[in-house]
Amino acid sequence: MYGLGLAYCGTGSEVAVRQLLHAAVSDVNDDVRMAAVISLALVLYRTPRRVPQLVKLLLESFHPHVRYASCIAVGIALAATGDAEALNMLEPMLTDMSDFVRQGGIIATALVLMQQSEANKKTKWFREKLVSIISDKHQSTLTKMGAVMATGILDAGGRNMSISLGSSTTGFTRMTTAVGLVLWLQQWHWYPMMHMFSLALTPTVTIGLNKDFNVPKCFGITCNAKPSLYAYPKKLEEKKEEKKKRIETVALSTTAKSKAREARKKAKDGESSMEIDEEPTPSQEDPEPDAEAAETVEGAEAAAEDRKSRRKDPEPAFHRLANPCRITAPQSAVCAFDLNQRYRPVRPEGRPQGIVMLTDTTPAEEEDVDTMELPSLDDGEGQEVEAPEPFEWAPPEATTEGENTALASEGGGGETKDGEEPSSADSMEVDDKK
Repeated sequence: MYGLGLAYCGTGSEVAVRQLLHAAVSDVNDDVRMAAVISLALVLYRTPRRVPQLVKLLLESFHPHVRYASCIAVGIALAATGDAEALNMLEPMLTDMSDFVRQGGIIATALVLMQQSEANKKTKWFREKLVSIISDKHQSTLTKMGAVMATGILDAGGRNMSISLGSSTTGFTRMTTAVGLVLWLQQWHWYPMMHMFSLALTPTVTIGLNKDFNVPKCFGITCNAKPSLYAYPKKLEEKKEEKKKRIETVALSTTAKSKAREARKKAKDGESSMEIDEEPTPSQEDPEPDAEAAETVEGAEAAAEDRKSRRKDPEPAFHRLANPCRITAPQSAVCAFDLNQRYRPVRPEGRPQGIVMLTDTTPAEEEDVDTMELPSLDDGEGQEVEAPEPFEWAPPEATTEGENTALASEGGGGETKDGEEPSSADSMEVDDKK
């Protein structure tokens, strides 16, 4: 099934889709059905909206392997898009009865939410859910493993890489990505294949280069969207709880006696205090009116500063991206080259994504560029690293045959004239030596 999916990758062949669907619903082997459903995403990656339509009913299948494969197919087809329909389809899978189906739903949701900012409300919610799943001791091992893997998928390549089966500039299929995905999916059978996920990643970077392959600093790209729409999500911060220590007051033995004495004195002076109203004398414990007013003013100023800090400044409708920069696939649709600057792209009609070759409109002026440093070939002491000594390698079978030939030549029985065969006595002597 995986071979069929790779053979028809990106073609959208109806014949291949029909065969895969037939195997997905009628095959008796669980692994075959699972591979058939996942391969649908490879065949239909150029029309990703068709994948949720095809697997919508399969997500409700009684077969857990089919449900798992349906989740992965949706995640691969709509990776790094933040599609709301796909997220709504995958959300019930996060609470499925089967633990590996929950794992598939978590991984697929992470694939869809790759490089999504907090403008997408599901991003923050899903990250918090991953933290709760990982820290929950009642979750199964497979579900926790899926949550850990999903956390790595969300932050793949420092949030500067995503999965894209097709090149946005040339339109050709990235076979490395397709093969990397298929190898990564074999972690179902063998966990070390998880590392193959790195083969499927593609950097979402835009770098402008001049004729000398240096990076001009004054080149920029205009993004006609708010900065927060495609910004990096905030990093997770560990909550620090400050524990307040309660100080217990020590009651002296004379305290109770003095309180009782004061109570008796107040009871005796009660009648006289009702007849004569004495002016209260200011004590050290009671604050003065001026102090109370000052505290009120300070509290009002602090509240005003707090409201001012919470008030957000209006975001600009567009912003400028420096060279080099990260431009995601959805962001490239709202980005454009500024043709009024010194460096202009060779193909101004192209999309601002990947490596962009630039032409200098004022070559006489001095350039302000970042030079690319090539990796050094020395060993740190200024000396070039010596090449390894030449050697000859032969497989073990060839070595054994060579030893047998040498033994035969030492006995002399193997030397014959042209056209003559060795005698039986000579051959027996060679066999004895062997």
